[in-house]
Amino acid sequence: MPDLRGPMIVNFDARLAFIAQTKCGSTSIENALRWHSHIAMTGHPKVTHMHMFQYRRFITPYLEFIGEKNVETTCLFRYPTDWLRSWWKYFSQTRITGEGADTGHLSFEQFITEYLDGAEKPYLNFGKQSGMLPGYVKPIAIDHLFRYEDMGRFVSLWEERLGVQLELQRHNVSPDRDGQDLSAATRARLEEALAGEFDIWENRTVGHLAG
Repeated sequence: MPDLRGPMIVNFDARLAFIAQTKCGSTSIENALRWHSHIAMTGHPKVTHMHMFQYRRFITPYLEFIGEKNVETTCLFRYPTDWLRSWWKYFSQTRITGEGADTGHLSFEQFITEYLDGAEKPYLNFGKQSGMLPGYVKPIAIDHLFRYEDMGRFVSLWEERLGVQLELQRHNVSPDRDGQDLSAATRARLEEALAGEFDIWENRTVGHLAG
């Protein structure tokens, strides 16, 4: 099963909520923000990595009910190829996945080919990053969507709103595997299949918004 540990954190004073995206440093962010949270939903797969649709459906009405309106949401979005590479590395750990459910025997090229082919494998049950983002109407309902690779900008917003300095430490680091690249044909196929994901990262993140 995918790693489902990740928080949904709200701070009333900062007027910010953190919506955790998988494979985007959510444990490190949780450890930095949990002492500054008024609401923290974490540690159980039924409440962690909450989708924006769920947040708008259940959390926003509650915040408005208790008088905490206009809380802005923040989330991270990783370069799609690197996001998939992180899953490939993560699932190479048989201590987590168990024998037969790991990617240790697969090259990154094979892993991506299976992903694109829609193979029914226990290590491919993670979908797309964009699945976290939609609300009722907007395809991207996050107020502040940051690139994972631009973590400093994300941290700066929270530090400015909180009036404190945050320290992020690395946690849940996937094992090193040699930096295999994709063939030109597979890379082109991936970019076509995930064109929407690449567009979000390129054009719809904070500091890079198109239009």
